[in-house]
Amino acid sequence: MDPYYQEVDRVFSAAARVYDERIGSNFINRHVRDMEIREMMRNAHKEAKMLEIGCGTSQEASRIMGLTGGSVTCLDVAQGMIDFSLEKMRRLGLSGRYRAFKMPAAEVGKIGETFDLVYSFNGALNSEPDLENFFRGIVQVTEPGGVLLLSFRSRFCLGEWLYYRIRNDPDSYRSKRGEYVDVGVVNSSVRVRYLSLKEIRDLLPANFRITRAIGLGILFPPYAASRVKWSLARKAVIAVERILSLVPVISGFGDQILVTAVRVS
Repeated sequence: MDPYYQEVDRVFSAAARVYDERIGSNFINRHVRDMEIREMMRNAHKEAKMLEIGCGTSQEASRIMGLTGGSVTCLDVAQGMIDFSLEKMRRLGLSGRYRAFKMPAAEVGKIGETFDLVYSFNGALNSEPDLENFFRGIVQVTEPGGVLLLSFRSRFCLGEWLYYRIRNDPDSYRSKRGEYVDVGVVNSSVRVRYLSLKEIRDLLPANFRITRAIGLGILFPPYAASRVKWSLARKAVIAVERILSLVPVISGFGDQILVTAVRVS
């Protein structure tokens, strides 16, 4: 395996056992995942056959399987995440509808079957160095009418931009615009590439049409969650974030961007 994938495997495998706790303790991260599931429910029919790119601990897979009665096949480069997700599915009684394979996103076209819905959330694509092959492979695992849902870490977050403008520290903000950036993962870090909505549009195959793009964490990126102490204030933040995500001019400026695309031919 490529040395970069080996490093991603090492970092995320080491984080697998504590990942759910770390994510669940952050109210912005919980909001982001709720928005992703909501968008999935707009597009996943009952008993849908779904493919997840970057399964992590199968948080989204377990939720969507419970809501739809569908099946999920997952790909991940981190063996520790795969092992943890399989263990979780056994505990939940969902293992009969769940499969997980160790494979980079760029090799998705090798699966040899098609799916109703393909999704990749929470920046999994930011750690895939070969996005061109990933998007070529998406054509091989979908048919006309198939849905693609992607959330990725964005190069421009409105709240972050405002924060660094107030601090007069533009260099810290500009780091996201570099080719690669080291991002913390529990007690380690991994090199990722932030993406813009335009970059995703340019990479998307011509037979897919974007139907929706919404920002997640527009004013409050997840790392800012600890600054909001009061439960009432957190509820207000979430309410504002939901409203902003629906405003077309602003929705492309989130910490993450959630894109829905439909295969039209």
